[in-house]
Amino acid sequence: MNKMKLALMVGVAAQMGLSAATARAESATTSWQAQSLKVYAADPLDTARTQNGRLRKTRYEESQEMAMVKLFADGKTGLFVQMQSGSINGTQPVHRQNLACTPISLMQNADGSIGAAVTGTAKFITSNTGQDYRNANHTDMYPINGGQDMLVTFNYRPQGTNQTNRYAIVVDNACNLLPVQNSAGQTQKQVEIMSKNNDDCDMHQSSGAGEIVSDAAGSTQLVYWAGCNGNGKDDGWVNDIQVTSVNNGAAFKIAKNFDVDVEPQEERSRGTCTIGTDPNTAVCTWTAGNNQPQREGTWIGAIDLSSTGAKGENANSRLLWKKKIQDQTIYEGKRAYSVRANSVRVLDATGAKTDQLIVQTSLLVGNNQNNRKGGSYIGIFAGVVTATKTGLTYDVPLTDITNQMLGIDATHLSESFGLVQDAAQGKMIPAITFLQGSQNGASAPADFKVLAVDTASKKFIDYGAQKAGGYYDRHLYSNYLGGNPGNQGRNFSGALMVKNPFAAAGTDVQYLMLNAMTGKDPADVMKPEIKGSSYLSIMPMYQAAKAAPPPPAGMPNTGAPGVNASGGGQNAEPQPSDPTSTPGTPGTPGSFSSGCSMAANGATGASGLFFLLVGFGLVTLARRRRA
Repeated sequence: MNKMKLALMVGVAAQMGLSAATARAESATTSWQAQSLKVYAADPLDTARTQNGRLRKTRYEESQEMAMVKLFADGKTGLFVQMQSGSINGTQPVHRQNLACTPISLMQNADGSIGAAVTGTAKFITSNTGQDYRNANHTDMYPINGGQDMLVTFNYRPQGTNQTNRYAIVVDNACNLLPVQNSAGQTQKQVEIMSKNNDDCDMHQSSGAGEIVSDAAGSTQLVYWAGCNGNGKDDGWVNDIQVTSVNNGAAFKIAKNFDVDVEPQEERSRGTCTIGTDPNTAVCTWTAGNNQPQREGTWIGAIDLSSTGAKGENANSRLLWKKKIQDQTIYEGKRAYSVRANSVRVLDATGAKTDQLIVQTSLLVGNNQNNRKGGSYIGIFAGVVTATKTGLTYDVPLTDITNQMLGIDATHLSESFGLVQDAAQGKMIPAITFLQGSQNGASAPADFKVLAVDTASKKFIDYGAQKAGGYYDRHLYSNYLGGNPGNQGRNFSGALMVKNPFAAAGTDVQYLMLNAMTGKDPADVMKPEIKGSSYLSIMPMYQAAKAAPPPPAGMPNTGAPGVNASGGGQNAEPQPSDPTSTPGTPGTPGSFSSGCSMAANGATGASGLFFLLVGFGLVTLARRRRA
């Protein structure tokens, strides 16, 4: 049978309520049960244009996009930040769209589950007037000053200029702007931290560009990837920034230490950088190539961050090494290009950094044609590496995980490291998490996929696909209402693993995955003119032990492990003792969910009509191998 037809048949089965995989039963209510906070409701006065009952492609209309969440040093309170086109408490954004900020806090519910609440007044924290209305694009955040304040970075192209630059501001825990100074000590509205002549700076991996290197005595160093695409150098850079407290946090001086030209072939590098046990070495991953799709493969490299290295721009002597992860290849009889190099830093069971990373790549076929962007993904790969200043070794070789990603494609996945607390095995297992949004507005909860790593057997363990609780439109409104309707413009979401601040015992849930996203409220499905709302999903990274099946007649009950002999996970190979799954449960862990998130889980039941109302976003399903 044709593999694409098989994937579509499975998707239809899932929408009809038929189980498409062998998800294992669970007994604990805390196992993969996400809580969701609606941070912003869609502004009913901020409406999009429609035509014949459908969302209309409208240039510069703008919408709610690119949500991020980060916590302060107390591990409970934090900020939710996003680009906002709707009003906040009656205040409109300057120039159609700017950056909004809301204080939030994790909360423990009466049943012991962990949720969140808005704890302060939302407000706009930028007031830019930019070219093409992109006034605070591709946001990222970093806790600074001992985790008491937040550095917020974003892209902005001032009107009348020919390039986009990266800027930074600082806000406190109530979203109040704090004064910032440039390297010369001059107070500014916002400080430019990345700029290259005739290039647009900068782009990075969807869930984050980099991380804090050090944060002590009022001085914070951070490193991040900066893909600068344009007609100038048009390269991929690693940028190192210093943020220094002035007068005990009354203001902050922001200055660039150096940047390194790592990749001369930049088109959509989408890189990220992380730190392991050596604070003087950053390891970064990215995609190379000057075409769409990029054709020069996926890469990994190490950067020297030591204080004795070169300073300023083009400090290229700091590049220690770089190696190709995967090249273009023939896959299932087709020429495919390795793109979207993503990586997450592996933490140990206590949450401490290691020198390991999980790296993930995707194989893509096709080109930009007929007002469509990017081609189609046909293969997904993952591996585990140890990367230090001296070089690279593979702990788990790059593995084809396409079959384990049934229902998950590779379009703008938000990825993060996660520790799975497996109750049956009594230990923490390193994992990578994927948040998949909808191509058509998100009338059903986002898909949350988990693959853990068994380094002993060098395999990835499938812990299933859950419902994240929030709604994530990765495409429709940002694409239809942006600067190039129908062609460019995709949404992003934020992902962050945190320790559970309310865990009192070892048996309590120890880690949580936070996902910030924007998407269509199910109550607004029949109203294509209403734009997206904003959500924070709180997922317990917890796999409960499977309840023991009843013993055969006349036989003692010896109990049953939470995972089977193949190594575990909800979607591990079925065993004779497994309970029979009950079909007809939409959203069951392990069941197929299409890239359009069509199967409504607690929604209005009209999600199928959503396509008739708001348009037809192109859906790309990951293909599957024959058994």
